Amino acid sequence: MGFLLDALLGHRAAKGQNPDERISPLAVAPVEVPTFMEYRFFDGHYKDEYQIPRAAPGQEELFFTGGCDSPVYTYYPLPTRGMNKGQRLRVEVSAQDVEFIYPDGRVRWRSDEWNDAVAMLDGVPFGGLQTSHLIFRSLALQGYKVVLDASYEGMYDAEEGIPSIVVHLPDVTDLKNWGRLLRRCGEFVPFEEYRNAVVLAISEDKWTYPDEIAGKDASNFSMHFVVPEKKSLKPRIEIKYKDCVLEKIYESNPDFEIWRERLERGIRRATFARRESRREGDAYYWRVLLMF
Repeated sequence: MGFLLDALLGHRAAKGQNPDERISPLAVAPVEVPTFMEYRFFDGHYKDEYQIPRAAPGQEELFFTGGCDSPVYTYYPLPTRGMNKGQRLRVEVSAQDVEFIYPDGRVRWRSDEWNDAVAMLDGVPFGGLQTSHLIFRSLALQGYKVVLDASYEGMYDAEEGIPSIVVHLPDVTDLKNWGRLLRRCGEFVPFEEYRNAVVLAISEDKWTYPDEIAGKDASNFSMHFVVPEKKSLKPRIEIKYKDCVLEKIYESNPDFEIWRERLERGIRRATFARRESRREGDAYYWRVLLMF
């Protein structure tokens, strides 16, 4: 018999009721179920994969939604009681780890043992996200309030009382690449701004690095669509620093249409520029990361 029903029987016995009396499934749902497990927050010890810049004071919450569905592994179902199928939820991500503990002291689940980010409803933990979504924990660790679009999809295991909660998120590859970009940039760039941008890295062996962009000034970087006068030459997109051509992108480049689409939308200048050091074998070199 599932732990939800076990808890109900124990609750009835404590009230002087006969725990052996037959209980119909219809009678179970409306009865108030006691808290049969406890939870405890604690600070886990693990390496922060993304090392995202710290949130500024007053930083607004980060809300994520998208077309990629992912289950939340639910271990503490009480916060989900009384929900209707299809009900939309706002799942928060905890900056701490959590463990769920049975009354006899046995541990039901510890997030640090599974390296999962902790999912919460109204501040109460109820389960863990897939390991591929650790970027949300990294954000929470740095002081961001992370909220995920989610929905209640009914019961995953009715006998055990385990609900099916699904989060609706952007593509996990986009999220990971964005996290890596934040780590390289050293400052926060909103996800939507990153997702709507195209990123280009230019090695400095192609040009002399100008001192005036030692910070993040991107105003002198631009892109242009060039149609050569000679018909034998193919159209191209040029990336420039002032009048210096840094990169030429031809139609054979898989990203050519992405760049051209941005030009057609009137995007001409970079919104972000940062110098970064890269390693190739035993050698180091510098490059500039641009975002349009």
